[in-house]
Amino acid sequence: PDPETPKEPKRKKKKCGQTVHIPPNILELCVPEGTRSKLTNGQQVSYLSGLLNVLGCDLDNFSMSHSSADRYSKKVKGKLAQKIRDNFQKGVKEKRARLVIHYDGKLVTELDMQKVKRKKKDRLAIIARSPDLPDGEQLLGIPELQSGSGLKQTEAILALTDNLKENIIACGQDTCGTNTGTKKGVVVRLSKHLNVPLLRLDCRRHTVELRVKHYAEIIS
Repeated sequence: PDPETPKEPKRKKKKCGQTVHIPPNILELCVPEGTRSKLTNGQQVSYLSGLLNVLGCDLDNFSMSHSSADRYSKKVKGKLAQKIRDNFQKGVKEKRARLVIHYDGKLVTELDMQKVKRKKKDRLAIIARSPDLPDGEQLLGIPELQSGSGLKQTEAILALTDNLKENIIACGQDTCGTNTGTKKGVVVRLSKHLNVPLLRLDCRRHTVELRVKHYAEIIS
């Protein structure tokens, strides 16, 4: 081309709006994306409400409230969690994977939505680990317990591993009496229920603390 010929300016494509149908349950449909973006229920409600206002929508035609966001969040995440657990159980069965059940109880303070006050609850975190799976680790659940006794913890573990009992070979825990007691500990109860001598993997840090605490008491 002739260098002296002036170049024609590039035409910018003018962006125009688009008419779309906004479903009334848009808050529910946006729960997965909001979860990936680490948005709280309140932040999701505020953002979507502002977006609908900009679009000129009547908010009375949509479910936009904190209670609705909490309800939708539990519904959608519950279905997704169940799907993840089902896929994990399927992989364990197909590969006959060996499982190590790690668990730990904690007394946590939660906000009671009905009474709008904080309440202490016993919860047990249960994780399954396996050297035979590519992911290697899966959170099975954090159920609420009536008490932190060995019996209640054992029942919670058995409830979440109902379809995986034949694959459990060991369990990992701290060294409190509730877990490692010779008569009513969780390890003993699980072994008797599964009719298998489970490998006991105690937390080494807690094991050291049992020795160090006596020394510290004397010095103090």
